[in-house]
Amino acid sequence: MTDFDYDSWRASIEQAIRGLLVGFEQRFGFPPDEHIVGPPSDPAVLAEARAAGTIPDVLLEFYHHVGEVSMPDVHVGYFVHPLRQVLDDEKSGMPVRAPALTSGTIVVFGSDGGGSLFALEGRGAPVYVLPSGGVRDGTYTGGLEPPTVLAPTFGAFLDWLKERVEAFSRS
Repeated sequence: MTDFDYDSWRASIEQAIRGLLVGFEQRFGFPPDEHIVGPPSDPAVLAEARAAGTIPDVLLEFYHHVGEVSMPDVHVGYFVHPLRQVLDDEKSGMPVRAPALTSGTIVVFGSDGGGSLFALEGRGAPVYVLPSGGVRDGTYTGGLEPPTVLAPTFGAFLDWLKERVEAFSRS
């Protein structure tokens, strides 16, 4: 479905996380939280998501390889939510539209520890960052900062995420 190399990405981000955690407590004065690059999503949840027809194929492909990402100690924290949560969020008030960015639908799939949401255009690209803000009737109404395009593709977003870990471990 895609030519993105999830195995190489997983290996490189796990290596970057290990590098960050070496000496973490001495450096920051507190122990690190658990960091997760999870196994593939449950096949039954993947089948449910495919049947729902609301999750872009590129995101389903990611979940076929990686079930979630949790990096609470990288900058403010970065998270790619488990697929079950993404499906439940669609039903429980997460935005599905962001008129300031697109006339199409969006799927919120992640967040950072500062309250921003990561969303993917319904057609599979680009990836948006929605700063902490209001949501009304499934529509992101904004916050203090404007929403923006974070990455042109989901693969570019994953590379950006890996780069955040590498940069934070060097700082």
